Amino acid sequence: MFRRGKEEGQNRYITCLLAEVAEKDIDWALWTFQGSYMIRQGKLNLEETYGVVDLNWDRPRNPGFLERLQVIRQLNQEPKSTHPTKNIIFHPQSGQCVQINDHKNAILANCKNATRWDQHQDGGPIKLSGSGEYLAFANCKNCKWKYGSSSGLQLAGRSGQGKYLCLEKNGSDNTLVTKKCLCVGDDLVDLPTCADNPQVQWFKLVPTNV
Repeated sequence: MFRRGKEEGQNRYITCLLAEVAEKDIDWALWTFQGSYMIRQGKLNLEETYGVVDLNWDRPRNPGFLERLQVIRQLNQEPKSTHPTKNIIFHPQSGQCVQINDHKNAILANCKNATRWDQHQDGGPIKLSGSGEYLAFANCKNCKWKYGSSSGLQLAGRSGQGKYLCLEKNGSDNTLVTKKCLCVGDDLVDLPTCADNPQVQWFKLVPTNV
């Protein structure tokens, strides 16, 4: 991946990849670390634009990208664990996870302290582990949630007979809201064309037993 973060196609790819790696708990490694070469292809001090560190090797090329790796850098599934499997809700575009704060609002924050959720059946409510509360919003209080779009990354909730609304990161802060689903119709099927970027609505339930 081009670590300067300016390629839209690559940005969408890595968001999708992070969701898959987190869910499946796949072993991974970054390629490559070096920021430059003493000599390569006959050129001195040639920059490696795919490297983790910058040209001078003294800082990360893209600190924001490394922050997005936090959930796949931590231990989520332990084969010998005796704890029941729960879920954390991961937002791969930001690299953060859903937490319920002291005001009982859903926010995005560090994944180490992510709120745990019970195992979810597609089309059912998402229950806060160890309580009788559910993932809910002012405009979606009794929501039943299902994955939408061909990517399976948009969490769409519907209360009663209302239309689907998708979980989304608020543009101005770290709170979560529910808004019209991007790039899908009312049936959650992909639209033929779409000028919007749906990554802000991409979430993945990641199993954890630690």
